[in-house]
Amino acid sequence: DEGAGGWAMDGDLDLPDMPALPPAGGGSFFAAPQPRPSPFERWATESPLAADHVAAGSFDTAFALLQRQLGLINLAPLKPHAL
Repeated sequence: DEGAGGWAMDGDLDLPDMPALPPAGGGSFFAAPQPRPSPFERWATESPLAADHVAAGSFDTAFALLQRQLGLINLAPLKPHAL
């Protein structure tokens, strides 16, 4: 075919037969690894310090820690410094 740019478009491919797949439960099983939390997520969940949570970017948990540990009620003045 002239307009195919060198590719034959006759649809006749000589492909080898594909091997049969083993039956399910055949003994060799591959389980994909589970996604792990990022270091920042682990850092924020393992630390009891609000400063660590802010450094990890977890502002909501940092403010919750400040409220629980220090009894802060109005956190609005701290928000511009955290963001």
